[in-house]
Amino acid sequence: MARTRCPRTIATPILGVLLLAHGVISSCVAQRSPQSELRSSSSSSKGGFDPQCQQDPLDPFEVSSRLASAPHHCLETRLKRGVVAVDPSGHLVAVEALAAEAARVVHLANFHHNGVFWLVRLPLKNISRIIWHTEYWNPDLPAPFDTAHSQIRIELSKPLELLRPTSGAMKGHLQIEPQAPGVSEVRNLIFTADASGSPGESVDIVKAQFGGYVLLRGVKSLQQRAKEMFLDEHVTYRIAQFELPLTQEEQSAFVLDFFRRAQGDWLHIREGSKQSLYNTLKKNCATELNASVDTALGGLISGKLKGFWEKLLCFNPTVLERALLRNEKVVSLPDMQVDPELKDEIGFEIVPAVKRRK
Repeated sequence: MARTRCPRTIATPILGVLLLAHGVISSCVAQRSPQSELRSSSSSSKGGFDPQCQQDPLDPFEVSSRLASAPHHCLETRLKRGVVAVDPSGHLVAVEALAAEAARVVHLANFHHNGVFWLVRLPLKNISRIIWHTEYWNPDLPAPFDTAHSQIRIELSKPLELLRPTSGAMKGHLQIEPQAPGVSEVRNLIFTADASGSPGESVDIVKAQFGGYVLLRGVKSLQQRAKEMFLDEHVTYRIAQFELPLTQEEQSAFVLDFFRRAQGDWLHIREGSKQSLYNTLKKNCATELNASVDTALGGLISGKLKGFWEKLLCFNPTVLERALLRNEKVVSLPDMQVDPELKDEIGFEIVPAVKRRK
């Protein structure tokens, strides 16, 4: 299976230095609000919604669009989609409806579980923990040339309510359907911010920097993500886990900020706006998750960056992780592969990490 995540390369920091000389990099400390992300882009292309790109005509939540940077290519939607918030009738909600003071229960489309995209219901009060994941790719290289992929795990106190698959979903109240045989209970969600292109395409580091892919904020079950990593991609790298010190209100703020940005991504892709594009240095798997963390608890990560090099290389997941660990309230958990609390939900045996960070 083609990888469509953060591009991995030891050349990433070197590329950052070169681009900085041309004034390309902006500081990770600078905050982008969801509202600014939603402003219409004047630099749109011929990309955007195209019925000919629809891969599932029965699914109203498929983005069915062409890439803004390569309008002759349709966006891959069978394996990866951006999550979108909907109302109880199945219509997309306004971004304002995802404000912390307005939302207590969120309905989502395009939740990925058991190889199927679902409509789900998430009461925010059921969020119990938010955990930062770092998947180390080059653990033996010295900082800052060690690179990684970032994602976030959301642990729930009660199982997620799976309403029904999005394929064939008709307008109407989102009633819970009887759970199909073989559909397992979901208590852990994985939040990602990934690069995605046309079907079957692998991510190229240079192309990713210059607008070759869109940014998708996705939400999937722990079981689905584990299958992708360990069965499809045969990941042998250590996946470290760090619990973030967030209150219930801060946890809700993080989740809602992520959903607001995801809503903007989905609309930008449909419009063919270049604001939908992934950028290796400014909009990647780590910087976008960090942006939502900082919205929930300002400076938890960015405020701990030290010195010129860390601020220069703040797009690198391992640099952000080092800043995160300077907060004494952050709790290190067992690696994902050996965490006993996750074993039953993942549902299959995982080979322990071969390549470990020293």
